[in-house]
Amino acid sequence: MTLTRSPEPLVTLAADTSALLIATVAVVGLAGLTIAAHLHTRWAGLRRLPLLGLHLVISMITVLGAVVPLGILVLAPAWGSGFWGVAGGVLLGPAVGYAVIRLDRAITGWWGRGYGHAVRDNRSVALRSGHARPAGVAAGSTGGQARRTGLTEARNDFAPTSADLQVRLPLLLGVAAAEEVVHRGVLLALALRVPSPVLAGFAVLGVQLVFALSHVFFGWGQVLSKLPLAALCTVAVLVTGTVVPAVIGHLIFNAWVWRYHRAAPKVTNRRSASSAWGVRR
Repeated sequence: MTLTRSPEPLVTLAADTSALLIATVAVVGLAGLTIAAHLHTRWAGLRRLPLLGLHLVISMITVLGAVVPLGILVLAPAWGSGFWGVAGGVLLGPAVGYAVIRLDRAITGWWGRGYGHAVRDNRSVALRSGHARPAGVAAGSTGGQARRTGLTEARNDFAPTSADLQVRLPLLLGVAAAEEVVHRGVLLALALRVPSPVLAGFAVLGVQLVFALSHVFFGWGQVLSKLPLAALCTVAVLVTGTVVPAVIGHLIFNAWVWRYHRAAPKVTNRRSASSAWGVRR
């Protein structure tokens, strides 16, 4: 049984047009969050919109562009398992989400102990939400207009705002679904189309590494903690042949992130603001 299938394009395009469209989809898909961050920072008119909103729009455009040359591969990048693949994905998705949450907590907790960033540790929810550094995509939804972006400027010492913790759940869930369709659907399908099995394997690994690196805006600890999410979702998609388990798992994870940061602070400021946001005391 082969991992790849012939694409089923919705529209027959000329060879050069199809190649150009696929290349554009790949570049935009790999750099979606970075493009959104730069647009949000450089265009004053877009700063009134949430960063995640721009990211979601760019992801949707990427998926729409990919549907033309790839067809159903955007949702089923591996072999076609039909009903059983979808049913298995529905059952596997919650397990993926639970495993990702546990691994994310372990990695961010270890990173916090080693580098002085108090994120997702064993303190109460109220204390965590009041003093923890925003983590994951929840850290960049709205506000923070003065924040510098770009790989060379991405550090853990940016000054967060209260708006960073106020993320609308529907938007966060929409981003989770869109990211999975882009990275574990569109980009994984393109990686699996590489003729050489060895090169295809490197392409698959590269796509997942880029997904983790796209979170560098939120700190290198978040890059490391996103590797399990990328790996588990990719394995689930390859096993079931559909993005369903990856989407469900990411939805569960982002819902947990939202709940984590929505807890209202109910404690006094027991630590200095500088140490709470990642600067060593």
